[in-house]
Amino acid sequence: MNSVTLVALRSIPNCVIKPGVVIFVFAALGFFGAYSKRKYILVEYANLVFMLLVMKIIVISLWLTMKSEVETEIQSKMLESLKNNFVEDTVSSTNSFSNEWNYMFMKLDCCGVNPVVSTTNDFDATSWCTTSGSCQATSSQIPKTCCLNVDENTIPESDKPGISGCYDALKEALLSYSSSILGLLFTTIFIEIFAVICAFLIRSKDRQLWRTHCPILCKCLPLDAPATK
Repeated sequence: MNSVTLVALRSIPNCVIKPGVVIFVFAALGFFGAYSKRKYILVEYANLVFMLLVMKIIVISLWLTMKSEVETEIQSKMLESLKNNFVEDTVSSTNSFSNEWNYMFMKLDCCGVNPVVSTTNDFDATSWCTTSGSCQATSSQIPKTCCLNVDENTIPESDKPGISGCYDALKEALLSYSSSILGLLFTTIFIEIFAVICAFLIRSKDRQLWRTHCPILCKCLPLDAPATK
C-alpha cells in the first residue's frame, strides 16, 4: 500500500480488461463445445463458468461484510505511507513515493490523508516536518502542492490550500466508476447464469427445450449433428 496514489485510478482499466479477456476465452470455449457437440467441452465450460460465478458472489459478499474494515485498513496504510515517505513538497525529490503524494495533492485538490482543519495535521510526523528547515518555513505547515488548482509547473507558496483529505478525495474518485462497474458486474453474472443453463440444455439433448430457451443460438448451431462423447 506504499504506492496508494494515482496508481489506484490507473489500475481501473486493467481491472475491467483482464476479466473481459477471461470471459471472452470462456465464451469461445462454450461456443466451440456447442457447435461441435462435444459434451465433455460443454461440461468443462459449465463448470468453469459456475466457479467464476461463485467466486464473484463470494467477493461481493466479503466486500459487503468487511467494507468498514477494508476502508479503515486502507486509511491506516495511507497514513503510514505518508509518514514514512513524504520528504518535501516538490515533485523532484529522490523519493518517488513522496513525488507521487505531491502529484496526488495537485491532481485531486486534496491534502494529507485526513481533512486539514488546523496546523496540527497528518504532516506533523513526516520527515518534511521533523527535519529542520522544512514545513516550519510555512505559516500553514502544509505542502505548497496542496494549493488549489496548481500543477507541477505552477507550484506557488502555500496559499488557499485544499483542506479535503486525500482518502475522501480518492474514495470519491473511485466511486465515480461504481455505477459502470456494478452494471458490468451484474450483466456479466446474468450472462454467466444464462450460459450455464444453455450448456446443460444442450448436454441434456432436449432439443425442443433448447429451441425454446435459446432461440437465437439455435439459428447458427447444427442441432441435428450427431453428438460426440
